[in-house]
Amino acid sequence: MTETTSARVRVSPGEAHALEILDVLCRGRGLRVRAKPPLELRPEVVEVGAQRMAVSCLRYLRDAGGREERTVLRGARRRAGRLWDPGFAPEFRLRFTEASYRLWWELAQRLDGLSRQSLARVGERATREARRVIRRVVQVPGTDTGDWLLYTLTWRHLSILQMMPEVRDELSRRMALGSPLLALASLQSAVPPDCADLSSSFGRLLTPGAVRMLECLDDLLVESWTGEVINALRLSKTEEFTARFDAIAEALETYLELLERARRLDLARALMRFAAGLATEVFTGEPDNERRRALIHHSPRSIAERDALLERVARVVAVGERLLERRDELADERYGDDRYEEARIVLGDAERLLVPQADRLTALRVGLSGALR
Repeated sequence: MTETTSARVRVSPGEAHALEILDVLCRGRGLRVRAKPPLELRPEVVEVGAQRMAVSCLRYLRDAGGREERTVLRGARRRAGRLWDPGFAPEFRLRFTEASYRLWWELAQRLDGLSRQSLARVGERATREARRVIRRVVQVPGTDTGDWLLYTLTWRHLSILQMMPEVRDELSRRMALGSPLLALASLQSAVPPDCADLSSSFGRLLTPGAVRMLECLDDLLVESWTGEVINALRLSKTEEFTARFDAIAEALETYLELLERARRLDLARALMRFAAGLATEVFTGEPDNERRRALIHHSPRSIAERDALLERVARVVAVGERLLERRDELADERYGDDRYEEARIVLGDAERLLVPQADRLTALRVGLSGALR
């Protein structure tokens, strides 16, 4: 028998394995105990798992951004504070539903069947079966804030679980349907069945019970967005390249428009950091060289097809210019105007993060798209 440290509960090797699967999902820890999980977990073991899940997710928020002193809007007024400051976000809660337990327990039960080695042995038929199993593993409707964060952390740690890329992608796609946070982080444009459009899906992140979670995750969003663009540039199939950049651009533009309509452009700091990073970390060469590099894996059959591919990349870069346009509009706000407090935050962030890269972003967008200006 194995002794857990998170609670005074003695667990079997199979139960220890299930708890370590949960640690993979929440914290990205590697598996040490490998044993067949039991057919059912005892209530006290489920309680240990629930505590680990909640503590791990709250700790992640604290370490990711909750310790940071940040100025955001509360009731259209500026307020500085941290996640844990009393009274700063009284409505914020991480709520876990049956979806989180299902993800944990079903993956613990079915991980061997979803593994790379298992599927590679029996081929495409098993991969199709894995996709069917994933629909049982991941619940989409009825999820809440805790589920959204757990799905997102699981997505970040999936590489630890040995799955074929097709299976991993399908699992990520379905989790994104159940988590607007993951859909935003992974820049997916698919709309879950309980939302009218992508904006309404992302809009759930701006509710009083969820927005503080979003405010803590700038680093996660910037890192994820940058990675998604880099990965998209590596796609060799033209159809996949086109679809992926369309989805990336749609997600980014929808999120920016949502923040504008909600008058929460104080939350655009992550977008500013991402846009500036495109100029300094992703597209680091001269615009003409970046044009060639963007199409290094493709052989367009015509000038029109070439320009259409480049325009999709340029559309993502153009998010930086859209942000600068919003900044210029808010610069006209004066003391006492409705958006004055929001404008103070946006102008400060833009001056520090985005304005130094403004000319470079314009040059990249023009160079990639072939536009006259």
